[in-house]
Amino acid sequence: MIKKAEKSAGLKIETTAPQRPRRKRVTFRLDADKGSDAYVAGSFNNWDAVSHPLKRRPGRSNIHAATVLLSPGRHEYKFIVNGQWLCDPACEHRVSSGLGTMNSVVEVV
Repeated sequence: MIKKAEKSAGLKIETTAPQRPRRKRVTFRLDADKGSDAYVAGSFNNWDAVSHPLKRRPGRSNIHAATVLLSPGRHEYKFIVNGQWLCDPACEHRVSSGLGTMNSVVEVV
């Protein structure tokens, strides 16, 4: 925490400003065909289907990836590939979306 001292009428007043939790880089990876339009959407971006595109890694790889800064906590997400919403096949932790489908989950500590 950051402490700030102030003097007011002969009194020393200390206030503590809360620190923002440190965000961490999380890389989402997906094996998708070359030329695929792939994105990641989730609770961290208000389920915006186009704000976080996955880019194909150089070379002959079909791995698409995007790195996102996430605050500590639990985040639900899905991939969108060519307009189709998909759970992360590499992620075993899933929860109900409340809409009859499942969401993948990542925990940031």
